[in-house]
Amino acid sequence: MSRLEGKFACDYWCNRRSSRCSARCRHRRAYDYNSRSAIRAQKRAAEDQRQRDLETEQRAVKGTLQAITAELKFFKAHGVDSLGEKLKDLTHTRELAQNREGPKPEPFFMSRTETNYFIIFESSAIMLGRINDEKLRQEIISVYYFSKDLMDRLNATFPEYQVWRNASVGSEKEKSAAMLMGFEDSIRTSVDGLQRDLADLLPKIEKYLDS
Repeated sequence: MSRLEGKFACDYWCNRRSSRCSARCRHRRAYDYNSRSAIRAQKRAAEDQRQRDLETEQRAVKGTLQAITAELKFFKAHGVDSLGEKLKDLTHTRELAQNREGPKPEPFFMSRTETNYFIIFESSAIMLGRINDEKLRQEIISVYYFSKDLMDRLNATFPEYQVWRNASVGSEKEKSAAMLMGFEDSIRTSVDGLQRDLADLLPKIEKYLDS
């Protein structure tokens, strides 16, 4: 007998005031009610767990973004902006030299550094993938890509500077000086671009964190 047929049978006998069937129906109805209640409770518990998991993940993502923000701010202040000021000073010194108001400066170079300024970013690939804003993810990755490219360019200046310093006057020294000038031009372009990108990106991250 199907459940529906059983229900009709129970209703029929209950209408005839069968005490035995009434007890059976009460038991069946109580069982059905308890089953439905249990199913609803399980669904609610599963939904609550999913919500807790989502909230936990979002807290982890926001914690990662806060750390990335701190890393980018440090790199901006002590790397990009500081380098921009050094390049401005070098331009001013060259202008003075051209006007015979000061000595001619050496070509631009930076001592090679092994310091990793991007530890947080490199250890946060999984969390970055969980950022809900695709455009923000792409902008963060782009800024770090160009930041690393800048560091590679800076490190490349030092061995070339050593070539320039050790070369005697002549074509080799002139060639090395031209190489260093090419590095400098590309570094200036990178610095200008990163200053704009960071000024645009950092407020976007702060906005995401506040959402």
